[in-house]
Amino acid sequence: MKSIAAKSGVRLLEIRSANAPDALTELREFCQGRGEGITVLSSSEECVLIAIDKDARLPDLRPFESGCLEVRIRNSQSILTLVGQIADPMHVSRKIAAVLHGIDAFILRNERAECSLSVAVPETEARRCIALLHDAFFANPDPALFVVRNGAAARIHTPQQNMAEAKRSNRFEAFVASTNILQPN
Repeated sequence: MKSIAAKSGVRLLEIRSANAPDALTELREFCQGRGEGITVLSSSEECVLIAIDKDARLPDLRPFESGCLEVRIRNSQSILTLVGQIADPMHVSRKIAAVLHGIDAFILRNERAECSLSVAVPETEARRCIALLHDAFFANPDPALFVVRNGAAARIHTPQQNMAEAKRSNRFEAFVASTNILQPN
């Protein structure tokens, strides 16, 4: 894990549809034709999540109402993104959910994002959530969660294998610096 990035002042538009990819394509074309941009945060077969600046107007969804099963708007959100080579996204997602328990947090699933994992939180809770995530992932990090070697095809190692690999490859100092782990005696 390298860092936590934050973007505040966002509204999330959640569109559930029987065929979300087609609905997303139609919505993109419709918005582009009107000169409106959209930022897709996550998409699956049944759901699309779009970020809209809080001051921007919402896209007109009336042409798509017949294909939409459900539309939700989450106002005043912050998007927190954990950036780095993530060895086990499901484990990291579970850890985020546990750390942010009791906060109205919404993990954004994006299978295409190999080096990041995002979560939407209420803007009023952003600082607290960043502090909680920092403590969970940087104060005493578990090297088994993150890939040591560069590249998406790297093997997942145990903490001992991670440390040995970092020492062998002369990247121990970088590994220590990026994970805040002290060198063993």
